[in-house]
Amino acid sequence: MQYKDNVLFRISKDDKPDAWDGSMVERIVFHGFEFNKTYEFVETTFNRKPEWNLYELVSEGEVNLYSDDFTYWTVSLSTGKPTISPALIHGRDIFVKRKIESKFTSFGGSKKKIAAYFNNCSGIVKKLETNEFNIGTIREIVEYYNDLCIGHVNEPDEEAPDEE
Repeated sequence: MQYKDNVLFRISKDDKPDAWDGSMVERIVFHGFEFNKTYEFVETTFNRKPEWNLYELVSEGEVNLYSDDFTYWTVSLSTGKPTISPALIHGRDIFVKRKIESKFTSFGGSKKKIAAYFNNCSGIVKKLETNEFNIGTIREIVEYYNDLCIGHVNEPDEEAPDEE
């Protein structure tokens, strides 16, 4: 298995960093700062060969939302606060993947692709049709799906029949 990405980690400023890859760690969670960030090694295929890449886990549930939009930052050993370097951000790609799926799905800005992927959730399809949801609200779509569409007989925007 080929690991494309590595995480460099050191305990102190004077230590030589260790390179961690997906064979050593599955997930890294940074918390206790001004933000929480989770990164996960995920198997992908490149030129028909499997490799492990590190992606930000933006939202987790039955459908996970991943991004390769990394903000490179370091943590000051003296203050314990992160220093963010926004100039080092590279292209942003958004992917979704159900727990049972082996490959990512990318929507490329297409509401039709989003509707097809979430077709078992009529609330999302309706909100896409009324422009309440779009590619810019993909995080909200994934969270709506995970919170309201998984395991519900009636989705929250459907009215239950009147009982007499």
